[in-house]
Amino acid sequence: SSRVCIRFCELGYIVCSMDHSGHGFSDGLWIYLETFKELVDDYQEFVKHKQTEFPNLKTLCPAA
Repeated sequence: SSRVCIRFCELGYIVCSMDHSGHGFSDGLWIYLETFKELVDDYQEFVKHKQTEFPNLKTLCPAA
């Protein structure tokens, strides 16, 4: 819930989520991945980007 996210922000976290491939406005088939590794790689890249963007904050990226 948004209250949980607000609380984590108050504790010094950056709380973010991402649009997973195949779930939003991506090209191609909806919810289609060649391999699960694609999803993991995208998620890791997203987290690294956020940690670079906000280097002084702890990162919380709940998978939903």
